[in-house]
This record gives sequence, C-alpha cells and structure tokens, in this order.
Amino acid sequence: KLASAKTALASAIADRAKVAKVDAKSEEPKGKSAESKVLLKDDFAKPNPDAWERGQGEWKHDKGKLLQQKPDGDRSHIRTKTAPPTDFDTRFNFVITGGTPYQSVGVAFDTTEGNEILVYVSGGGSKLQVAYKKGADYVYPAARAINVPIPTNKPLELHVRVRGSLLNISLNGEHKLAYTIPIPRKAGKLDLITYTATAEFTGFELRELAADFALVPSGKGGAKLVLTPEVADAN
Repeated sequence: KLASAKTALASAIADRAKVAKVDAKSEEPKGKSAESKVLLKDDFAKPNPDAWERGQGEWKHDKGKLLQQKPDGDRSHIRTKTAPPTDFDTRFNFVITGGTPYQSVGVAFDTTEGNEILVYVSGGGSKLQVAYKKGADYVYPAARAINVPIPTNKPLELHVRVRGSLLNISLNGEHKLAYTIPIPRKAGKLDLITYTATAEFTGFELRELAADFALVPSGKGGAKLVLTPEVADAN
C-alpha cells in the first residue's frame, strides 16, 4: 500500500508540474509588439523638453541618467507632453536608490482632472500594485497587489500594456498581473512617478499596442499579496 501511495503521489506531482508549465506558457502575452509604432523613446542621457514636462521633485540629468533625488514628501513626476493612445505599450528601466518608507516607483496614465490609473512597485512594501483615482479618492484594491521582492540599487524594468479596460503588467520580463480596470478610461497624459523614493531612470519606450498582440485575460498573474501590517501600511 505504501509503495502504491508513493507511486500515485509521484504521478500526481508530475501531472501538476506539466499543467503548471502549460499554464505559465499560456499566460505570457503574445504578439508582434516590437513591430508597432514607436511614439516616444528616451534613454534619458540628456534633457528632452520637447517630450517631457517636469512636475514636483528634484529632477536632474547626470552621467547619462535621469535622477529623482527627493526622498520624501509628496509624489514626484515627469509627464509626457502628448497623451498616449487608448491602447498602448510602455516600458521603462530604473533603479530605486533610496527613500523612506515606501520607495515606490511607477507609472500613472489617463492622468487628467480627478482621474488616473497607477501601476507601481514598492521596495518598502515588497509589492507590485495597481491603484486608481476616483474623484477625490484613491482606491488600492488588495486583490490587485502581489508580493514580489523589489530590491534597491539593482536594475528593474516595469512593462505595462493596455487595451481598453484590460491591463497587463510585467516586471523584469516576467508577466505578473492581468487586471480589468473598473473605472472608465479617459484621455490623459502619462507620468513617471516616485513616492518617498529616490531613483535613476535609464530608459523609456512608448508604443502603440499592436493590433494582433494577445493580452493575458484578467485575473492571471502571480501570488496575491499577503496583507501583513507592514504591507497594509505601505498601501
């Protein structure tokens, strides 16, 4: 009986591994995004005032990088001068260099009066989070935050793809989250943001989302956030 049970267990584990591999493969976004139209590309080696306007924060270019050096207080941002299309594909490269307590860096889009959608990572909360503004309030859905280590002083790449209300997020080339945006989309500009974080930005690309690009359906992604007191405070 023991031998039979071990054999059955081994078989079940093998079958589960096969399913996991198939699921992981099927959950990767697919398409020809690399062939879509580039709207903005910047390596941040020097100022680009035709593309960006600076908001709050202590921004400067130094040694081929864009630095945000304000470690605390209100959110810091730079904003595209032109609004992206409704369906877009954007990625940017950065390093979190300090700040306290949240060490949050990300992107905000559909940014207009009383409205915006945010995708960001937080070193202080070890998470990736989607949030949105609804009127005067911000909403941080717990189901749309996932545990993920966010190191400081190491290169990171956040990749956001949007089609209509469907949002796909990858971190360092790995799909992490698919989410249906629950508020109406609005035409608005795009911000790179930090919140109680200093950071270096080394690359940015904004494209039209290719028409044939198959996004991952909503709900597919990594492990959900374990809401410890520290993580709850980081929201």
